[in-house]
Amino acid sequence: MSFNEQLTDLSRQFKEACDAQDWERLKALDVLMRDRLQTLVSDAKTPAQRVQLEKWLRRIQNIYRLVLKDAAGYREQVAAELKQLSREQKAIASYEKSSRL
Repeated sequence: MSFNEQLTDLSRQFKEACDAQDWERLKALDVLMRDRLQTLVSDAKTPAQRVQLEKWLRRIQNIYRLVLKDAAGYREQVAAELKQLSREQKAIASYEKSSRL
């Protein structure tokens, strides 16, 4: 499998893991991506290879941006749910307090 095919496959896996909010899988994919990048960087010897490397690095950067954007959206969703839960707990506590009087 060519590096381009590997990158495409990793990109798909990143998206699937992000959509599933599978943070452990994203962590493992990140390690794999970093390993592949080290190989790619060390193999880029000619100017043409360096140009291709730059293109791949831009694609990878875009992948990480998308993952971070999705993660931030998920974080905001969780924060909103926690705020709602807190309000409900306060309402219950207030009701229980007033029913004891």
